[in-house]
Amino acid sequence: MISRLSKMKVAVLLVGVLAIAGQADARGYGYGYGHGGGWGWGGPALLGAVVGGLVVGSVVANSQPVYVQQPVYVQPQPVYIQQPPPVYYQAPPPGYYYAPQPIPAPR
Repeated sequence: MISRLSKMKVAVLLVGVLAIAGQADARGYGYGYGHGGGWGWGGPALLGAVVGGLVVGSVVANSQPVYVQQPVYVQPQPVYIQQPPPVYYQAPPPGYYYAPQPIPAPR
């Protein structure tokens, strides 16, 4: 993993590259205003390319493999539903008659 100091170095280099690139286009007013449209941007562009190459090269040279621990998958336990014991009903002995219960009238 990249240390905090290395990250800080990369950040400072990137800020420097952006500052150089910003100064390369600090003329204003668009292309060729008062300069005849020459190749005056070639030097700053070359310098920006060199500094950018140094930044990318330092990042690539200091890169190390990152080892990531594999995730652990936990399968939930199966749910077992226990059925209630069967209930048996015995019919009344023959010869007995059970009259239905009277239903009260609605009031």
